Amino acid sequence: MNPETPQQPQSPGYTLRTHRPGDIGWIIHRHAALYEKEYGWGTKMEALVCKVGAEFLDNYDASTDRCWIAERNDEFLGCIVLVQDRELVNTAKLRLLLVEPSARGLGLGRALIEQCTRFARETICARDGVCADSALDAECACFG
Repeated sequence: MNPETPQQPQSPGYTLRTHRPGDIGWIIHRHAALYEKEYGWGTKMEALVCKVGAEFLDNYDASTDRCWIAERNDEFLGCIVLVQDRELVNTAKLRLLLVEPSARGLGLGRALIEQCTRFARETICARDGVCADSALDAECACFG
């Protein structure tokens, strides 16, 4: 799968694309602002998201890692990051899932999780020959 995945039209009216320079900074901003507003979480949450974002960029491997941005008319609607676990074989981690309040109820969280599931099956699982399909399906069900 090409790391420069073209925009993929989704229903209803949003696209998923891979990350570009500046996107991780925006993801950090939106997590910090949204979680402060909705849950009262302060700068410790922002610091954690900064750390996760920096680790993603520092260790990015286009063959096993990916960040997807959901948008409509260039408006950020949500995101998710998938990284291969560097310590556990045949294991990937979902990180930084966020769906903007204006996009909730569109099935966007589920679409982002399913995108990660497909990518993991095509890359990590296909290469190593083992995949915990039931765990991936259970993860999707949580956001259904």
